Amino acid sequence: MSTEDNPFDGVAAGLGAVDERLRSTFGWYTVAKKEFRDAIRSKGLWLLSLIFVVFFILPVAGALYLGLDLNITAGDQQLGMQVLISALYLNMVTFLLPVVAIFVGYAAITKERTSGSLKVLLSLPHSRKDVILGKVLGRCAVVGVPLLFAYVVAALFFAASSVTFQPELYGMFALFTFGFAIVFVAITVSISGAFSTSMRSGIASFFAYFYLTFGWNSLANSVGQIMANQLGIGGGTSS
Repeated sequence: MSTEDNPFDGVAAGLGAVDERLRSTFGWYTVAKKEFRDAIRSKGLWLLSLIFVVFFILPVAGALYLGLDLNITAGDQQLGMQVLISALYLNMVTFLLPVVAIFVGYAAITKERTSGSLKVLLSLPHSRKDVILGKVLGRCAVVGVPLLFAYVVAALFFAASSVTFQPELYGMFALFTFGFAIVFVAITVSISGAFSTSMRSGIASFFAYFYLTFGWNSLANSVGQIMANQLGIGGGTSS
């Protein structure tokens, strides 16, 4: 009796071929893959997924299902999503994502340096650039996958609510937050490569976070004020 081939065998073979091609083409791929696999085996990835899902669902659930006031009239349902994103989600992600990125990446390299495993990693056919890039991409995947899962769950809540779901607006918000998270992960992992201990790396990462979040805005506002007062450069005025 003849048996038909399992279609999943072909998919698995194709994925294996892609994996082998990536491994032979990019030196950073092996490092990034190991980083993500270690995260899957640990509870960190699942905890991140839970954190993101909870924080993404709470605002929309509270505002749309528990009657919290968003100043939305009956005829302004299309503005509801914009109000919710600008009033709640943007403030939430600008605080939450950098903190998560710091905890994910501050010990990415320093931990292996102190344990001695970094020497073993560098003894393999990996350049320093491959190690740094692989660490950055691997840790970005650790943050990005739970974030993507939270996007999908929150989108389902939006679609089931009375407020009009705007895919373009939600997609722009998702791209912004994803890029924002990747930038902070890259900064944190790079800082980890510049310090000898995880404690110093963590302190430097939090210093960078506070500087970029608060110090840079203050500096930019101060420069703008000086230019307005001393040079007469300012925004246009309406007559």
